[in-house]
Formats: sequence, C-alpha cells, structure tokens
Amino acid sequence: MFEFCLLVEVRIRCRVERKGSPDADTLNETKRGFTEGTLLAWFAQGHGIVQMDYRHRNGQRTLVQLTGDEMQGSDASYFPLQPCNVWHYDWTNERGEMLIHETCRVLAKRSERTYIAASAYAVHSDYAG
Repeated sequence: MFEFCLLVEVRIRCRVERKGSPDADTLNETKRGFTEGTLLAWFAQGHGIVQMDYRHRNGQRTLVQLTGDEMQGSDASYFPLQPCNVWHYDWTNERGEMLIHETCRVLAKRSERTYIAASAYAVHSDYAG
C-alpha cells in the first residue's frame, strides 16, 4: 500500500520488581512476557506509522495496520505531528482475529511538546476484561 517506508526495529525489555505477593509476581511475569519482545514499525512519509509487527516474548504476535487517517497540514515527515491529525489502527493477532481498534489524535503542540489523545476499544474477548 505504501512505498519507500522507513523500517524501525525496537527491542523491548522491562524490569519486574518483586513485591512478595505470589499473585502480583505471577501477574507481573505474565505482563512482562507480553510486553517484552521485538517490535517492527513501518513509517510512511506524510502518514506516520502505517504498520507494526509485535513479536512478544511469550510467543504471541500482534499485527497493527493503519486503516485510515485524517491528515491536516501534513508534510513529508515520517511522523507528521500536526494538530488535528488523526490515525485509525486495527490490531489483530497471528490468526487474523481482530483485537483492538484504536484512534489517535494530535490535540496541540506547545514548543517541543506534542499532546496526543488516544482511545481504543477491545473487540476480542481476551482484551475486553
């Protein structure tokens, strides 16, 4: 769909602090297995992130696709953070099941800070809780 994308690879690691509660430790390890992993992100000029492939440490895989955007005052940058720009993403798992629909909007830019609002809703029952 997009040509001449910039590909970025990120390796994500997190530290889990043990609090002494077996339930908390188990939950933290579960979250760690999902959070840690390798993330590949493709950026297209004038659109920003158009695709992500997240390979979690626990063996799961999440694919994120840009399903639409509303770019106002867009430029040729790989992440056009202009006020009012909107991105819509669909998250799916390795079986192609829809997990999450997400929308991100740039609210404002003040000096070197950019304020982004994000909203999402879970489609798959594993994420609805």
